[in-house]
Amino acid sequence: MDITRLRGTGVSPGIAMGEVLLPRRVVFTSRKELIAESQVPDELQRLHKAIERTRDDLVKIKDSIREKMGRENAFIFEAHLLILEDPSLVLGLEAIIRDDKARAEWALSKTNGRYEQLFESLADEYFRQRRSDVSDVLTRVYRNLEIRREKEKAPQKQHVLVAHELLPSEAALRLSRELTLGIAMDMGGQTSHTAILARSLGIPAVVGLRDITRWVKDGDFIIVDGTDGEVIIDPPPAVRREFQAKKEKYENYGRELQKTAKLKSETLDRVRFVPQANIELPEEISLALSMGAEGVGLFRSEFIYLRRESLPTEEDHFEAYSRIARGALPRPVTIRTLDIGGEKSLPQLNIEKEPNPALGLRGVRFSLRNKDLFRIQLRAILRASVEKNVRVLVPMVTEVDEIVDVKGILEDVKKELRRKGEAFDE
Repeated sequence: MDITRLRGTGVSPGIAMGEVLLPRRVVFTSRKELIAESQVPDELQRLHKAIERTRDDLVKIKDSIREKMGRENAFIFEAHLLILEDPSLVLGLEAIIRDDKARAEWALSKTNGRYEQLFESLADEYFRQRRSDVSDVLTRVYRNLEIRREKEKAPQKQHVLVAHELLPSEAALRLSRELTLGIAMDMGGQTSHTAILARSLGIPAVVGLRDITRWVKDGDFIIVDGTDGEVIIDPPPAVRREFQAKKEKYENYGRELQKTAKLKSETLDRVRFVPQANIELPEEISLALSMGAEGVGLFRSEFIYLRRESLPTEEDHFEAYSRIARGALPRPVTIRTLDIGGEKSLPQLNIEKEPNPALGLRGVRFSLRNKDLFRIQLRAILRASVEKNVRVLVPMVTEVDEIVDVKGILEDVKKELRRKGEAFDE
């Protein structure tokens, strides 16, 4: 008997088995409904009322997620509010309504299409995944154009959530430790918000399956293997038994880990040590602490550059470092300065490939060659150190002179902050 197996990317480990639930998907209109010149003011007002309702929705979602899942997971909705309030986005929608003499639905559809093309053209996966943020906001505005919105009933039983794409606000509202057994999606990647939330909640998830929504319907039985990145559709009894045994083994292992997570960390001969986590995203701090980490042993600051198309500002750095420092309090946090160069490149910087990247312009050598970027990062780290739990790690140091140069720049930056009256941990 042939078994239907789909391969994707496992973004949250574990095994889930259960019946499929396919949420209703909002599809932007492809029909351009024209209006008369005299109707344009009313249509603009309709758009702005939808934007206001969307703003109210996002504030409620943000507050709810902060209460249920912590400040780190609510941060994305602050970003969504900024997208919604971006003058260029709103002015662009207004211009389409005026110039095309068309309904607001068409303006939102046309704008969403433009952003999809823009993000899909980007080489970096993290940037491509940010398409969902803009799409999420536009989808909410689209829904809110109708005053009497049809609300989907919340699921009442356990299920495996299958979707083409789960937008961040949908993921935050739909995912439940009690009812959501697993997640399988056509779209998505390791850095998508659905993946981050799934890991935080401990829900097995596989994304990037391309067309699973065409293979299944509500009520079908599937297996989601978030560890190996595989989904099995309508498995025969023998396969169900095999994966049930794997599931139980994985869950038993997890329970054993949870039992020891809060124990004092020491060797058999009673030598105390401090387990800490390596993280790439501020959102990962909650999960790390829940698993027994006593701080952050390494925060890879490259993510701040990978989350945007332009170079990050000092405030961008400061916001990320502050979130991690506050989230870990009173535990220590070690922030690694930018480890880039050689084979590790950034889309914002034109870095030439080198024959031996490890010995080339890498880590501290890159920072000392690009002192303006280095100063911005050090200023932000120092400002975040006001929490009194921040340490700095400088990568790829090979000479004493490099440490001397770094200390010199650090002292200069401290003097700048003192002159401005900025608080930091001396």
